Amino acid sequence: MRYVGCTNAINRASTIRTHMKGDHMDSRTKNDPKTLSVPDAGKTYFGLCRAGSYSAAARGELPTVKIGRRLRVPIRALEKMLDEAKPAVEPFRQTAFLGASARQGNKVKRSRSTK
Repeated sequence: MRYVGCTNAINRASTIRTHMKGDHMDSRTKNDPKTLSVPDAGKTYFGLCRAGSYSAAARGELPTVKIGRRLRVPIRALEKMLDEAKPAVEPFRQTAFLGASARQGNKVKRSRSTK
């Protein structure tokens, strides 16, 4: 089966997602793809455009395998990476430990030591 055009790539990606929901990953048939193109993987899993997908792959944020001149994303490696990902945490804010004047943006006056 050959997929042509953007619409068919998106339909193929949604078909792949429905096969992989939940614990049904082991029940894939032999005809299911083991890899996706970089743009398809970026669009399917992260909502990225083509250029964003290739940029993420170049930074190492998408697992890739180069086969000849083609760059492919293994589905198992991508899903393993997502399963092991830690949730994003809000950066530490030091203002919670400062006094009220510092939280309001007032500068704290420091006395100079005289010699």
